[in-house]
Amino acid sequence: MSCYDCEEEFLSVYTKIKLVKGGKPVINREELEAVRDEFSGFCSHSAELIRKLDFTDLQAINEKFQKKASRNRSWLKPCFEYKNNQLYPTYQFYDFTDTTYGEFMSFFAYEQYKHLIPAAPIKCNHQNKEQLKPYLYSAKKVADYLTETFAQKYIDKEVELRRWPIHMQDTTSIFTKDLAKALELPGTKANFQKFNRYAQNAIAVLLKEGQGNLVLSEREYGNLEFNNLKRILCIAPVLENLCTSSYYGKGQSEFNIMIKDGQIKFNERTLVDYDPYGDFSDEYTVHEKQL
Repeated sequence: MSCYDCEEEFLSVYTKIKLVKGGKPVINREELEAVRDEFSGFCSHSAELIRKLDFTDLQAINEKFQKKASRNRSWLKPCFEYKNNQLYPTYQFYDFTDTTYGEFMSFFAYEQYKHLIPAAPIKCNHQNKEQLKPYLYSAKKVADYLTETFAQKYIDKEVELRRWPIHMQDTTSIFTKDLAKALELPGTKANFQKFNRYAQNAIAVLLKEGQGNLVLSEREYGNLEFNNLKRILCIAPVLENLCTSSYYGKGQSEFNIMIKDGQIKFNERTLVDYDPYGDFSDEYTVHEKQL
């Protein structure tokens, strides 16, 4: 698959890229046409094919997408919700083309193009504060977990860069001693408090939109779970850059958080050992708990 052949393949790859970058999880005809037109100027050998892609009927494209995505997954629920002439990725979405390289991927690496997808912070409308109240308890617990977790990741990174004293490696050095302020580094107590307030509101908004259901994933992947976390972290680039990549090494961990029916389940998977030759399965430890 080249993602030049048909509209549903183009949609699949574009959606994955948008979700990874933290763009607002909604796709419309105008943006697909804009990217198509600009990409046709970037792509040398397939420009004519790309210009012929027609995104007029998103509902029909969605149906074709679902048919291909579920070819080997008969159980697969809808990957998009179609409403108001737009497509909204669901937790079922995945890029069925499995495109990881090529001109289309390279195209999104050049920031001078207008197609650049900015991360979209989650806005909390003050008029809707009353509607968020049922979700604030769960939102605070998750926001506190994220704040503590990424504070520790931040300290570990600063220690690795030799900008932080190794004997002050726990998070009290931020939240009690405010060491970063003295060291003139960005990870100050005030900045983490600001992130925590934003995260609480952002998570409450996502819970409201999901009718009390939400999944967050630290692993960098083109799905809604990672997009949720990316949009929470994007207001603090120093934390956003600490996300686990799609490939991680021995000893590294990734977490998933699921909120459903008021229950908050946490899952952390750590790579204990890996097989560089692919003869055996990698070994992981899994830690599960409720927040």
